[in-house]
Amino acid sequence: MAASHRGEPAITEIAATSESEEMYLITIAMAVEDGAEGPVPVPHLADELRVSRVSANEMVKKLAGRELLEYVPYQGAVSLGT
Repeated sequence: MAASHRGEPAITEIAATSESEEMYLITIAMAVEDGAEGPVPVPHLADELRVSRVSANEMVKKLAGRELLEYVPYQGAVSLGT
């Protein structure tokens, strides 16, 4: 959004998460609730969400890039809310 004509600072819009992104975050949170210790493996996410491992890996990296979770290479994803 642009700054107003009265010299007020511009308001930065934060991109909302998509339904797909939310499903990854929910799946990770559910795995933690179910007792998963440490990172949730990407293959587990792929199986739960019925997507390819490549797609799951790409989404996990995307979410990590947006700082919505932490990605530990060769181990999996960790929710930042835990």
